[in-house]
Amino acid sequence: MTKETKGQFKGTQRKSRALVPGPVAEAHLGQPFKCVSCGSTKSLGHENFALLKSSETGWHTTCRQCQGRKSATAPNGEAIGRENKKWSTSVGVPASVSTYTAKPESNIERFIEEVSGSVAELTELIGSKRPDLVRQDELLTAIKAATRLKTDPAGFGRMSDETIAFWVFVRAVVRPLVTGWCDPGPIHDDIVSGLMSECRNILVLASRGSAKSTFTAFYALWRLWRDPENETILVVSQGESHARDMLRMVRDLIERSPVLGELTPADDSPDNMSQFVVGPATGQLGMSVSFRSIGITGQITGKRARLIILDDVETPKHDSAEAIDKLSDQISEAHNVIVPGPQSRIIVLGTPQSQMSLYGRLVESGEWDVHRACLFQSDVLNGQEVFHSRWPDRFSADDIAGRKRNMSARLFALHWRIDLSQAATDERPIRISSLSVVDLDPLLPTAPIVLRGGGGVISGLSKGNAAKDDNWRGVSEVSSDSSPYTLTVAAVDPAGGLVGKGDAIGLAIASSTGGGAVIVRQAVGVRTETVQSSIQECARLIALHRANCVYVEQERDGLFASQLSRELAARGYPLNVEPVTTGKQKKGARIIGTLVPAFASKRVFVCKAVLTSPDSGIEFVNQLTGINYDGRRLKHDDIVDALSYAVAAFKDILCADPAAYIASARFSAERLRKLPIRMCAVPDDMLDAWAAQDENAEELRERLNAVIETHADEVAMGLPSSDLALLIEQLKAQLAQYEQGGHHVRHGMTFDSFQDRIAEKLGG
Repeated sequence: MTKETKGQFKGTQRKSRALVPGPVAEAHLGQPFKCVSCGSTKSLGHENFALLKSSETGWHTTCRQCQGRKSATAPNGEAIGRENKKWSTSVGVPASVSTYTAKPESNIERFIEEVSGSVAELTELIGSKRPDLVRQDELLTAIKAATRLKTDPAGFGRMSDETIAFWVFVRAVVRPLVTGWCDPGPIHDDIVSGLMSECRNILVLASRGSAKSTFTAFYALWRLWRDPENETILVVSQGESHARDMLRMVRDLIERSPVLGELTPADDSPDNMSQFVVGPATGQLGMSVSFRSIGITGQITGKRARLIILDDVETPKHDSAEAIDKLSDQISEAHNVIVPGPQSRIIVLGTPQSQMSLYGRLVESGEWDVHRACLFQSDVLNGQEVFHSRWPDRFSADDIAGRKRNMSARLFALHWRIDLSQAATDERPIRISSLSVVDLDPLLPTAPIVLRGGGGVISGLSKGNAAKDDNWRGVSEVSSDSSPYTLTVAAVDPAGGLVGKGDAIGLAIASSTGGGAVIVRQAVGVRTETVQSSIQECARLIALHRANCVYVEQERDGLFASQLSRELAARGYPLNVEPVTTGKQKKGARIIGTLVPAFASKRVFVCKAVLTSPDSGIEFVNQLTGINYDGRRLKHDDIVDALSYAVAAFKDILCADPAAYIASARFSAERLRKLPIRMCAVPDDMLDAWAAQDENAEELRERLNAVIETHADEVAMGLPSSDLALLIEQLKAQLAQYEQGGHHVRHGMTFDSFQDRIAEKLGG
């Protein structure tokens, strides 16, 4: 047999001594094959295996990585430097860990830096045109040793502390793959402590936005890394899309990591948006998969997993005992599908959503290892709560304080304090002190341009169900100039309308001012002898306040909106009546969720006449202060329900900067043109420029006043406020430019002085 034909059924050796696949090797090309050394399954081909004419497949039974380890290892298990290799590869043993200088138990930061350096070097080698396969294998072996435990089935592990190994995995292997990475804070030590629990049932309660799902995804990936041939993971969430988000993150990290390449699913294995099987587990899991995602209402029965993650299965809609009972039954199925074993875990992740939260039941049962991860710590300084962030790279103390100001105490206790106690959640959600009282005639078509709340306590007004320390307050500033209302909204809750029979027809009318405030001008429960006369009374009040639009809560038959529209037209005030829906939200939560943030803006006011009305004043106050989240405390809530729809119509105005509204209302070219300009010798073509400069200066002045007020509050609370102090100086400098070189110099007068000059020329 010639050299050209020798071994033609295994591999063919050319005169150049370069091996090419023979018929048998060619037939097995691309097929999965398990390395006899490391046990990992890889496809047959030059990239993973060398040709071997004496083997049954025509390929070597040991992968190239294991061959590289043998060539770089001495018989005593110590790594051999490439420049001084003296041991024969034929007598080699699997390589041990490349020695890192830092010890993880005593200097974990330095140790992570060294492992990160190995990951970076491995990434560079893989991307090079002529990679050093031996060096790649050395680096990968060292990284495995630093991120796996000694007892891990995947082997190569040298770590003894599970928590340290996990943090090395996250910060050295995962971190380079995450865009916009924020360094973890103390809160994540609490989350990881829960994930590392040796208990079978683990409950991790964490603040909103704390990345609890993200770190749990890292933990799931780490478990696959440690035992890829046997690990099975099931992620269950309230929505299937949310569960798929975790799967997609894990799968994407595998795809892009230079370290985790061996976990890549084989071409003929399941690999889609709801499940995948990692490469080493190909053909070994039976009907199971390595990672599966499913919704809580999906088919959980029949699935099997060693790690079950129940991620945010509770949502705001679970706000009744019946809803919680149903959810409890759904998640109990996890105990039926968990695979028995020492590594089996059921991890429940979540943020409490209601006072009767499922998580509270789990805590009270005593069967779950509970870990709370709160985003902040707080102290009380001068009667004010001062916050200290436990994840400063993502949330500042100001961020947390702002959230407290802009949501109810109940939601803040649940979502951010992780406080399920009755005392924390049994509150009076709406505080009357946040709705300032203004003494204006509600029928006037104009209102002051500037209104500021925070005035003194007003006595003599009904407080309803308000707390003892909660009082009506007036306004601290009312400007002398005024402008017409820019928008007037009427909202109707068509609940009843008959005297002595249940709910009234709730009617609320609110208007936005030129300065960006909202004034409640009417809030009444309409009851008469007949439904028709009640609808007529609603039409009369709407026309009387010159409403621009009308919203009516959608009814099944929709007749009320049509009848109201007809009555408005009959009064010579035709308006399009628009239906609005509840969005299937619980009434109490919907009303509070609308009114509390709006009132917290300090730009919603109520006319004093609304509170003192002999018809509905006391009833309105009782409803406003008595509404609760499940909507069961009040017998009637029609007026406050209508008010929530009216206030919701102004959400864009309340979210905008009021300084721009005030400046625009005070200065405009159209306003100037209404005056006898030419009598003052001001060229008409100068009006636009003059008005714009006045408007810009006024906007800066209003913004400066607002920042000064915020700065004073934060100084009183002991918060760092150097950034606000700098902003104040910047705004003062900008404002000075207008006062020194703007219209004051060019025209010699302010706009108010200009009006006075016109009045003098007109004789008064």
